[in-house]
Amino acid sequence: MAVHTAIVPPAPAATSTPGVTAVKTPASALRAPGTYGLDGVIDAGTNSMAIVNGKLLKIGDTIDTLTLEKISPKEVELFNSKDNSTVVLKIE
Repeated sequence: MAVHTAIVPPAPAATSTPGVTAVKTPASALRAPGTYGLDGVIDAGTNSMAIVNGKLLKIGDTIDTLTLEKISPKEVELFNSKDNSTVVLKIE
């Protein structure tokens, strides 16, 4: 008799940790290729970080052609070097 084991990751849980904003959707789980989403923000003043498509970024970091320029508790602004535009991602 064969036994098959599947490893299922636990469902992400919302957090109540001060300075951290989280969403219930796993990073990039529902995104089409070439689309971007803000998965969370770590609000730590000048050391704040954002999670975009599951990747932890600080000001100046890039993901594809986007460079993170501004982090707020519920949104981030990225500069798109491909077309010189600004992309705003918000936590819904």
